[in-house]
Amino acid sequence: MNVMTRIWCLVGVEIVIATPGRLIDMLEAQHTNLQRVTYLVLDEADRMLDMGFEPQIRKIVGQVLFAPNL
Repeated sequence: MNVMTRIWCLVGVEIVIATPGRLIDMLEAQHTNLQRVTYLVLDEADRMLDMGFEPQIRKIVGQVLFAPNL
């Protein structure tokens, strides 16, 4: 992991763009978490499902703490 990635993991970021596998790697290594996510966008999710990525999608979505609707 390069220096900028380490800094981003420590201070947080506003937007994360990652492949499902790489994001899961970062989550499992506890370099980041999705506890403060406000919006989750999965671009081409239907295609990912068609390609067999459902377990990875479920793993990512399961890490997000969605706030109840007010």
